[in-house]
Amino acid sequence: MNLYTRCTSCGNHFNLKIKGKDRVEIKMKYGDSIASQCSHCHTQQSTPIKKIKAETNQLIISIGFIIGAVAFLTTFFFIGKYLALGKAVYFIYGGLTSLPFLLWRIEEKSVRSFNSTYIK
Repeated sequence: MNLYTRCTSCGNHFNLKIKGKDRVEIKMKYGDSIASQCSHCHTQQSTPIKKIKAETNQLIISIGFIIGAVAFLTTFFFIGKYLALGKAVYFIYGGLTSLPFLLWRIEEKSVRSFNSTYIK
């Protein structure tokens, strides 16, 4: 999950270099506002926690897709010929191809949870 905010000077969105699963955790680590610098106009600003939004991290989903594809092909070419007689091979193939979708669902759930949690 990537955290981002809007610059008060130029209005562009830029990513923040902080980590947290929700706004409560970020408030406990960093306080009520976070000092940040816009990556477009390089303006220093203090961002309140309520102005921080989350979006999915496409890199995690891409890595999951690559790992799933490599594992699927490896299983298909090396192990598949030994397991072709049993029904277990279908469960293995299904599990390996569903890895990117599973990562996507986990990422979407964490983004939805972050964006729906507000603090006073």
